[in-house]
Amino acid sequence: MPRRSPAEVAELAAAFNDMAARIQALVHEQRELLGSVSHELRTPLARMRVLLAILQERDADSALVAKFEREIVEMDNLVGELLAESRIQAGALTRRPIDLADMVRESGERLGLTLDKVDVCDGVSADPTLLARALTLLLDNASKHGGQHIRVRAQPNGSHVRISVEDDGPGFEPGDLDELFKPFARGRGAAPDEKRGVGLGLYLVRRIAEAHGGSAFAENRAEGGARVGFSLGLE
Repeated sequence: MPRRSPAEVAELAAAFNDMAARIQALVHEQRELLGSVSHELRTPLARMRVLLAILQERDADSALVAKFEREIVEMDNLVGELLAESRIQAGALTRRPIDLADMVRESGERLGLTLDKVDVCDGVSADPTLLARALTLLLDNASKHGGQHIRVRAQPNGSHVRISVEDDGPGFEPGDLDELFKPFARGRGAAPDEKRGVGLGLYLVRRIAEAHGGSAFAENRAEGGARVGFSLGLE
């Protein structure tokens, strides 16, 4: 606020400016702290994976090992989501041309999925780390809640590219559609992930889409199942 005004208004302007500066510094420090903590958590996670491998080599109780592995995977996913959010907040996006078909297949392979169909266009430009995170989140979500058959489509749609993951599961409850992309929102289904997770996955998909000039969407398919995805603005 300009300070060239009567004394009382100038004093008020100075107070507002000081408050704005302190808030900006606080937000900046919070973002840096979130990124640093998320990054540092990678080290104990790596050690836990080594310990898990040792347990497997020593023929430890298989149920205990499986539970330990699930906890590590869940923590690793959460750290990945926090790091992605930190990059978005910092505006640290680096767009480059992407081979979308290869990225989809690699994301599916990491999750152990066999995709029924991959029908994607060329000419997609995005931040590869964030795009891979969004695809992995959608594929993982479809595998847990959406049945056995998963298809990925990506086609130009005006000034955007529309990427969607389709499944043949039960679809969404009508009341859930408006809440899906909000932070900490979880579905009401019986899948364990809906009881254990923190509800940041689809929220992060929305944030990644918005960072690329697009938006996220979810709908029930007329033939059954759900369609969840996002659009990316073309450069």
